[in-house]
Amino acid sequence: MGYMFQGCNSLIQLDVSRFDTRNVKYMYNMFSNCYSLKTILVGDNWNTKAVTSSESMFTKSNNLIGGKGTTYNQGKNDKEYARIDGGENYPGYFTKK
Repeated sequence: MGYMFQGCNSLIQLDVSRFDTRNVKYMYNMFSNCYSLKTILVGDNWNTKAVTSSESMFTKSNNLIGGKGTTYNQGKNDKEYARIDGGENYPGYFTKK
């Protein structure tokens, strides 16, 4: 899934809620340079436990906002924030569908 949506400049919302990522290993640059992207919807099968490469996953996707209000942080660009937003104690860039 590396580079899958890179440069998706026109997208504002992306629905990947039907993706099953339990066996995915590569997510590097997956959502990078998506300047207009605000919302990424995910479902129960979104999982990053098998991911070994996630660097620059969200680089320059400055408008991202998680479902509980977590805003983009340029220092948080890997799988650490590739999860459903749980608010201040468990921030993420995704919104549960």
